[in-house]
Amino acid sequence: MEVLNFDSFTLKDAIDKGKVIGRNGSNGVVFSHGENLIKLHKRLFSLLEVNCRELANHVFKDVFRYDDEPFVRKEQIEYLLSIQENVTLTDFDKGIVLVNERICGSILTPHLDYKDLTDYNPNSLSELLKILENILLALRELEKNGVSHLDLAMNEKGFEPTLNVLYKGIDIKLCDLSGEFVTYGKYASPNLMYKQYVELMVCLVKKIKDAYPLIYEMLKNIKYGTIESYEDAVRTLDKVYKLGR
Repeated sequence: MEVLNFDSFTLKDAIDKGKVIGRNGSNGVVFSHGENLIKLHKRLFSLLEVNCRELANHVFKDVFRYDDEPFVRKEQIEYLLSIQENVTLTDFDKGIVLVNERICGSILTPHLDYKDLTDYNPNSLSELLKILENILLALRELEKNGVSHLDLAMNEKGFEPTLNVLYKGIDIKLCDLSGEFVTYGKYASPNLMYKQYVELMVCLVKKIKDAYPLIYEMLKNIKYGTIESYEDAVRTLDKVYKLGR
């Protein structure tokens, strides 16, 4: 497992020199640091981004004053890396970021040639369906390895849902793969993961609802309590295929 060490001043410098890759996450901001991509606690990033060097040393304590839990857990990342050889469709986080010896971020696998699915505008229904199919294959592989991604389509009040998937053509990469929304072992919840998958499906189909109103209406009226498994997700995707013919 890789480890990056900063103090408040060197982290401030890293943010100033890096390039922001993504701000869509509910808890983190992703930025470049040399050849690495770092996901950093959003509050810490925002404060260091606007504060001058002289204030940087105080920012860290202010951000975490009331927080007992770290942003990500070392044990989680170590475990996920230990099963990486069995997971070929998803790249887990590579390591942790320490600031003043406290974990406040993770090192991501860089997929810089991919784009954020949140901003995706479908070129065709067939392209969208292949993307949805590839996402489902990746989720199935996670399930088989006892892992659940529960932040696929995260809603924040007043905002459009954030889709934690990257895409390049029809190829996809799941992202945001550490923290409280990635569970494993006895805490895995595949039923919740597939509910989120259907929610993600609705978000994408909404982008072409004017061209395919029947598909959108079918998905919009789905009772999420009926989605409990991979097979339920497959059946839902099959309905989209049939209505799109």
